Amino acid sequence: MASATTFVDQGDVVAVTAVAECVEQLFEAPKFDPFADQVRSSAVVDDIADYLHARRLRRPLQVTSMLLLPATELRDGLAQAAKTAV
Repeated sequence: MASATTFVDQGDVVAVTAVAECVEQLFEAPKFDPFADQVRSSAVVDDIADYLHARRLRRPLQVTSMLLLPATELRDGLAQAAKTAV
């Protein structure tokens, strides 16, 4: 899979949904493993930056994001830590 990030662009609102194996993939691309079924090939923030860079930005945008993680990766305070990091 080339990317696990999808964008829904409706005027001045861009909704981003990203599938990741762990929260660290917000900022780090996973190491390539030719024998694994990898979900990501790039970091989530890189996907978002590339999309917004290619999009014409005449007016300020509202950008919302959703990060989908496996249940085994969830822990208390994770959502706030990710929000602070972004």
